[in-house]
Amino acid sequence: YEELGVGRGDRVAIHTDARIETVVAHLACYRVGAIATALSQRYGPDTLLHCLQDCGARVLVTEATAWRPVASLQAQASALEHVLVVGTVAPGERAFDDWRTAAPQAGPCLDTAAEDPALLVYTSGSTGQPKGVLHAHRLLHGYRPSIALFYDLSLDMPDAVLWTPADWGWVAAWVDTIWPALQLGHRLVCSQHRFEPVWALDFMARHGVTHALLLPTGLNRLAQIPDPRVARDLRLRCLFTGGEPLPASTLDWVEQALGTVLNEGYGMSEVNHMIGNCRALRPIRRGSMGWEYPGHVAVLVDEVGMPVADGEVGEIATVPTTPTLFLGYWNRPDLTAAMRLGPWVRTGDLAMRDADGYFWYRGRSDDLIKAGGARIGPTEIEDALMAHPAVAEAAVIGVPDAARGQAVKAFIRLASGNSLDATLEEVLRQHVRETLPELVSGISSRKAKCRGTLKSPRRSRTCWRNTSSKVASRELPDASRMKAFT
Repeated sequence: YEELGVGRGDRVAIHTDARIETVVAHLACYRVGAIATALSQRYGPDTLLHCLQDCGARVLVTEATAWRPVASLQAQASALEHVLVVGTVAPGERAFDDWRTAAPQAGPCLDTAAEDPALLVYTSGSTGQPKGVLHAHRLLHGYRPSIALFYDLSLDMPDAVLWTPADWGWVAAWVDTIWPALQLGHRLVCSQHRFEPVWALDFMARHGVTHALLLPTGLNRLAQIPDPRVARDLRLRCLFTGGEPLPASTLDWVEQALGTVLNEGYGMSEVNHMIGNCRALRPIRRGSMGWEYPGHVAVLVDEVGMPVADGEVGEIATVPTTPTLFLGYWNRPDLTAAMRLGPWVRTGDLAMRDADGYFWYRGRSDDLIKAGGARIGPTEIEDALMAHPAVAEAAVIGVPDAARGQAVKAFIRLASGNSLDATLEEVLRQHVRETLPELVSGISSRKAKCRGTLKSPRRSRTCWRNTSSKVASRELPDASRMKAFT
């Protein structure tokens, strides 16, 4: 980097996936005071160019297999001067291995302060291109206490092995797996193999994985395997998940069939780890997000920023001094300012806190469904649907309804061996009524013509998902082009 003139505050775009070169590229940025900019290989050409232009990266570290189909972008990225490639190098590019085999840098690393920028990640919004989320060097230490809780106070195991199949362009892969392994001196294993349930179990057994970050999508797929320990010597001590609510049935499978601890956590790319579980300290309540973590503030507020009472739905908010808070959106001070509501930092997520301090997710504030005078969080209905054995995945949205303001529409992917007909449609409606009697009481019932099962234009086997594998409910197409039922 120094040979290329990279220094304090310069952005280095890192477009490599789960491999050792990615770790080296990040650490080199922190050493010279540059800003490591993590870019997902899932980005299409337009999104990748947007990120390169938006951050003004002078250097790109990438893989030949991922870069070659979009290499023409180099001419369009106005600030990009150097492309370092892992793999076969084309004219005008430089081999990353030249730097891997170079002599160690002489002298100390650049003296950086806690508030100096270190990491830039891009997070997808409901509309438009991803926006840059800038974090400071303090982030590494800000996450340390909550990471210990997420992994059930067991990271002091001398032979711990950490792994995540999550996209290394996502901030959670770094703060929840890669950095903890490096900071504590534990072994970190990685693979670029596409996630498949049987392969994942075999991989964890083969490498002796003890701690892993697994996304709810992957856990739901793993839970389809009835006997995961048969013919496998698994050393799992604790799993951590987050990003979207986990069905209670999957939690049961992890604890009973897989035989390990599963702690869920809550947060977002901008501010993270305010709420979570730690079974070593408090019992886990199925379906709950957990409780407010020590060192963090998590309050529920109404539209004007006033705290709501226990049992009421409010927006999750925290304080500006929280240790995991970002520095701001890259080149978007307007969006950074919009996150403030009086003394609070907003998240846009809705939840309810019970009398014992456990939080229960209720969806995004802009996803709230108002039907017949009731305020309905889509997550409650999604969880109810996914508790039925015929449903593998579900996404719920509100659609205009003349009589009630909004009606609830569900998009589902059925479990293998099921097909949606009028009978199953009514069975699922009745299942939701019985599971959530208080929620549906007083809301008139309306049948709509059954339109079949969810089939995504991008991937026929699953719902639309973003780079963190969350169901992007607001990106579900209109019902006239998509199959669903109301």
